[in-house]
Amino acid sequence: MNLLVLFTVQDQILPAAEMEDNVSDSIKKERLQELQSKLYYFSNGYSRKMVGTSQRILVMGVSKKDPGQLYGRTICNKVVNFTSQNVDLIGQFINIQIVEALPNSLKGNLK
Repeated sequence: MNLLVLFTVQDQILPAAEMEDNVSDSIKKERLQELQSKLYYFSNGYSRKMVGTSQRILVMGVSKKDPGQLYGRTICNKVVNFTSQNVDLIGQFINIQIVEALPNSLKGNLK
């Protein structure tokens, strides 16, 4: 997941604080929305390409949303959730078959 936010100058020491702010808030929000939309499109496309592949992940812990699942991260830092209650896997590298791309994570099955 990527995080983009509007920038506000709160520290008058920053050189940007000395620049004139000639862009309206509505234009800033519009530009932010456009950037977020493109970022989501490309990120989601990359995730969809991973479906059907085997990925090596580092198992990080128990899923916060489902205690019957564990989660880990791929080498490219994508979160992968998979069904398992074997907490001995935490801290281990394992291979996972990616079966679904979700908006902010991947779903996989143990191989």
